Amino acid sequence: MAARDRHLTGGPDRESCYALPDMVGHDDGHLGARRHLLPPGRDGGRLRSAKRALEHGYAGTSHKDCKGVFKGVMNVCLIASRDAREEGTHVISAEDLTTVGPIELQHDFAVTTTIGADHVERNGHHYLRGLSAFPEMQATALDHHGDLYWRHEDGFVTLAIDNGTVDLTSIVEAPYGVEPLYDTTQFTPLEDWVDELES
Repeated sequence: MAARDRHLTGGPDRESCYALPDMVGHDDGHLGARRHLLPPGRDGGRLRSAKRALEHGYAGTSHKDCKGVFKGVMNVCLIASRDAREEGTHVISAEDLTTVGPIELQHDFAVTTTIGADHVERNGHHYLRGLSAFPEMQATALDHHGDLYWRHEDGFVTLAIDNGTVDLTSIVEAPYGVEPLYDTTQFTPLEDWVDELES
């Protein structure tokens, strides 16, 4: 079954502070109706931020892989538990903002699909010309994930967006979203980077 319910939207991340500063717990009404929006993903990686947000009336939370895959899984479990006890409907969304393919993007899709995030703000792929920075990986990506990528008229492989959605069938079927493993020998080894920086 094709998983085509991952909505893609673009937009800058304008939040520059933690999602739930201490003042939220002592609200004097200045937050008003905005309190029930999703807190942004910038929570400093704090494990209790989703729990705190729900306690203060937020509608749910947003997942970012960079804040922790297992943290996202924990938050989904927390929301499922709350919904079962309170007969409520909380929201889990996701965002990436700078995730680009092939490997990181596919990992991110695997996680957001697993946690059931139906709405994903995804705009990192707009900053580059698809996978053009990784010429040796383009054919592999297209051959094994032809539902996720397509060849642009200018020749490079890029994300296949159809009416705001992407087909994640091959991502769901692959281990952690990647099958087969990409050949990374084209990249400069970390030791060489470190040596160059230290010289």
